Amino acid sequence: MADVATLVDQLSALTVLEAANLVKQLEEKWGVSAAAPVAVALATGLHASRIDGSALKYNEADPKLPDLVVCRKDLAPRLLAALQRHLPSE
Repeated sequence: MADVATLVDQLSALTVLEAANLVKQLEEKWGVSAAAPVAVALATGLHASRIDGSALKYNEADPKLPDLVVCRKDLAPRLLAALQRHLPSE
């Protein structure tokens, strides 16, 4: 069995992009989505949205959510604004 404390230390060292990539790979490998963690995040008072600030939609034809943002509500406006500055223009 894996040493949980070591795993926590290794995960804590990941950058945000590395952590997002890890989540994506685990979702694909295990056939799960972010729906359950988002429900928990919202129930605890956190902010959860798409990277552009729009609401998350589940049970769509395309189940992928490649741009999930979860953070403290007080940080959401600043974080989303910062992310917007780095998104490609449409």
